[in-house]
Parts: sequence; structure tokens; C-alpha cells
Amino acid sequence: MIICFGANDGAKEGAQQHVPVDKYKKNLKTIIEMARENPRFGDADIIVMTPPLPDESMIDEKIKDYLKAGTINEEDAKLEYPRPMEDMAKYAKAVRDLVKEIRKQDKAVEIADVWKAMEGKVARELLFDGLHFSKGGYQVSFLHSISHSL
Repeated sequence: MIICFGANDGAKEGAQQHVPVDKYKKNLKTIIEMARENPRFGDADIIVMTPPLPDESMIDEKIKDYLKAGTINEEDAKLEYPRPMEDMAKYAKAVRDLVKEIRKQDKAVEIADVWKAMEGKVARELLFDGLHFSKGGYQVSFLHSISHSL
């Protein structure tokens, strides 16, 4: 089982999609616990992926495109879309910390640190909007995840 979320949770505080880091970590832990309690998945390996490393310049370009097309307004452009790297790094760290904590008791929970896997790579080849995976990004995240399950 692969669990991956957090890119949207890391929206700025006050944004509709924002989830505080501590609540994000608690929610992630609950999902893992629910998977363990479910007889269909109870003994499955669980791979928890960090959110991707964002590309702020790509996000800014997309915001400008959305504004020009009229698909978002100025308020949303300032609040809903930006994902500052320093904020998103907290969500990736929360995943790392949680998996480290869980692995003390459950070695079948692994981390796929796609944040670190993306470091040094050209984000434009991995993300279609600076935040969400493109085909290339899904390939990197898949290969990184599968290497943890073999």
C-alpha cells in the first residue's frame, strides 16, 4: 500500500486546503493505523511518500497563467496556490519523523522520500505545475517507492 498526500495540505495558513503540520502528521498516523486494523490490508507493507519538492518559480508561472485565463482571482492567487519550499519542507519532515517513530514497532512501514529523490533534478521534468507530478515525476516516485518494497 502506498500513502501519498501533503502537497495541498501545505497551502498557506488561511487557505482552504491548508492543514497544520501537526494535524497532517496525526491524520497520516490515523490512516496508517486504519490500514493496519483493516483485515484486507493489515499485514501489507505500507510505503509512505513525502510530498514532492516544489518548484516555486513554476508555481508562480502557473498562477500568472491562471490569472490571465481568469480561472482564479487575485485573492486565491495570493493565498491558495503558493507553496513556499520552507513550509513544504515541514510536511516532508513530518512524514520522515512519523515513519521513523512507527518503524520502532512496525518494520513493514517504509518511507519513499521523493522530496530527497527529487533534489538536484530538473523539477520541470518531474512536475507539471510546480507542485503535482508530471509523467516523469510519477516515474521517479514509482521507482523510488518500488525500491523500498523489494
